[in-house]
Amino acid sequence: MRLICGFWHLDGRPAEIDRLNVMVKAMVANDLKPRVRHEIDGSRAIAMLDFTERYADGNTRSALPKGPSGLTLAADVRLDERATENDDQHLIALLERDGADGIRQAVGDYAFAAWDPATRSFLCARDAMGIRPFFYAYLPGNIFVFASLPSGLHAAGAIERSLDQEHFVNEIIINHCTYTRSFFLGVERLAPGSWLRVTEKGIEKGTHWHLDPAVAGSNPMTPEDAAAQLAALITEAIRCRLPAQGPVAAHLSGGMDSASISILAAQMLRPQGRSLLAYSFVPNFFGGMEPADKNPYIETVLRQEPNITWCPMSIDDPLSYLLPRMSQDQPLPDDPADPDVRAFMQASARGAQIFFSGWGGDEGASFNGRGVLAEAVLAGYWRYLSRELQALAAHSGLSLLQVGWGEIAPYLLPPSVLASVRKLRRRALVPPVIESMRAFLRSEVTQGAPAQLPNFVTYGQHNQRLKLLTNPGLSRRTENWAITGARFGIAAAFPLLDRRVVEFAFSLPGNLFLCHGLRRKVYRDAMKGILPEEVRLKPSKVDSCLDTPPVIGHREKLLERLADFRTHARAAHLFDLDVAERELRNLNFVEKSVATAGKVIGDGTTNAKALVLFRTFRYAAYIQQHH
Repeated sequence: MRLICGFWHLDGRPAEIDRLNVMVKAMVANDLKPRVRHEIDGSRAIAMLDFTERYADGNTRSALPKGPSGLTLAADVRLDERATENDDQHLIALLERDGADGIRQAVGDYAFAAWDPATRSFLCARDAMGIRPFFYAYLPGNIFVFASLPSGLHAAGAIERSLDQEHFVNEIIINHCTYTRSFFLGVERLAPGSWLRVTEKGIEKGTHWHLDPAVAGSNPMTPEDAAAQLAALITEAIRCRLPAQGPVAAHLSGGMDSASISILAAQMLRPQGRSLLAYSFVPNFFGGMEPADKNPYIETVLRQEPNITWCPMSIDDPLSYLLPRMSQDQPLPDDPADPDVRAFMQASARGAQIFFSGWGGDEGASFNGRGVLAEAVLAGYWRYLSRELQALAAHSGLSLLQVGWGEIAPYLLPPSVLASVRKLRRRALVPPVIESMRAFLRSEVTQGAPAQLPNFVTYGQHNQRLKLLTNPGLSRRTENWAITGARFGIAAAFPLLDRRVVEFAFSLPGNLFLCHGLRRKVYRDAMKGILPEEVRLKPSKVDSCLDTPPVIGHREKLLERLADFRTHARAAHLFDLDVAERELRNLNFVEKSVATAGKVIGDGTTNAKALVLFRTFRYAAYIQQHH
């Protein structure tokens, strides 16, 4: 993986090498020693940190990639369908030939900044799905500064490191509410699929990729051909992300998405005598006393693929898991007590440079068919509608009326009608998590905050898939994993968010995803002969997971930490700590403390309250540690 950073004094002041060095140092953690390339020329400075080439002193420097025109590139890049073996030179060739229009032809994962001496401008862009992060600050007539991580940007000293409180509160309440805002005042994200150009006169922004709504469901392929092509695209997406040498890591939950990626990667590595490191979260009794039942789906995958080295991850230190050391760049853990962090740390220690994840499959390749039956109503596909309603009712044990209401009404009825029905049925109009998270914040800081979650239910399954694939939460999670991986010099990879896979899945008709009452049908068919049948045909997505964070078992320690939060001015200003204390003291627990496939911890109320408390404590810990 790579990280990039740089700045341009728009008032003509000479660029300072010390400023660039501080930016570089701020982004390197855990004694890593990446190869650093940099260039300082007049009022601008650029650096690129390459963690795939590590040096004993960490100071070996060389020139940045350049093109014949003098275009200079700093890029965190992995490209597909390139004309040369060198990603940097292929990207430079596209930019020199077509400028911003050339970005449309760059298929892969990337974030880059390119200096063009002919136009005296920086052209920056981020890949279609936002796999690689890019943050920047622009002060007209003063400075333009960019970095892969906010910590690198703040180290430049151009803007004060200050919490964007409004955005922070909105994120607490509804999660992932915007593409472009960050948690810091004056710091913006470059949105996925977008570019910006900075000149001495100003800044220009544009989009180089987006999903075309007209393409949704327009592909007339047969189910057999669609499954075959989807399998080929996923296989290629994994193949082109595999490094030429060294270990490879992957998440393995036992679900279809992660299992298929792990199996295909392991099969590609086997002829070379290489193993796949598969990291699975294995819930245990809170306190680490006894492991939970093994996930039978994971065991099936391990029996099939002998070159998968299984690496189970449990919560060994529950209190540190609840109150971890937090990243300064985002409200997320930077502590090995968190299984995700520990997985990256251990994979890096074993020499892995890439960590595969199945994230993004639900929204595209393994879409579950939400809204498909509503689309069938609009299109008049009555035979298909009748067959699927009966099949879903048979599988779920619900009545035809119940299935029809759940599968059709939310996608066709106006929101006002749905709200009235929910009111008559005494269902909450505002999701309980929204109400709960608001209750844990002081009323004065929630003024103007969203009253409800973004509505991800929309008319028709085509619009439904579009909304899911353009949800900011999709790229936010990839960004979080990129930031976590950067602490250990390891890149996260998401084959199911490969642009070619996403575009193809988006083009398929909805009836290929829901057929004979079986959801994710085209993906299941694509993985025939790859996934074990037990995994391929599993009826639901229930995997081993931590249903309830271990809050109650550490009640007294958490109450002590609440007292610490009260002494922190910012935490006490944001959070209603009296509410947190009352809920923590009153929280009851059903004595079932293990989560295994198909089982649930405690009751629904306990789960929801414990989860909200868990989130509150982590957000408050972030504020206490970094603001």
